[in-house]
Amino acid sequence: MFVAGDAAGQCLALTGEGIRPALVWGQEAGRQAARVVRGEASLDAALAAYRTQVLAHRWQYRTLERIQAGLLRAPRAVLPTAVRIFAHGPIARVAQAYYWDLADPDRLQVAPGVWSDVHVTAEQCGAGPAATAVEQEPLRGSTSR
Repeated sequence: MFVAGDAAGQCLALTGEGIRPALVWGQEAGRQAARVVRGEASLDAALAAYRTQVLAHRWQYRTLERIQAGLLRAPRAVLPTAVRIFAHGPIARVAQAYYWDLADPDRLQVAPGVWSDVHVTAEQCGAGPAATAVEQEPLRGSTSR
């Protein structure tokens, strides 16, 4: 059985994003299932190929879970600084590239065999509101626990 999205634990920690991973991995599961239907691979071989691809990203999902767990234990006063670190500068670029690689939307096809000619770079994705935010007021109740 092919499993994708929330059922496969592919929801992204920190943001709770699940639609992009469900689309990317669901489409990959569909590609592998299509190989079986066309007689290009056995079910076992297709499942193994899908599993190999998913497991190649498992460490990234686990890393996000560990970061989330650490942030949940951190004093609230640390959170605004953490957001700024991950929204600006060299750490932000690395973190955002890592985040997008978990379920790269460039892997999606708009139709079987048809790839989109539109590509949004990690830098463009990182240029959203968080990347251009100015100093914000502290969060209400942002005191240490």
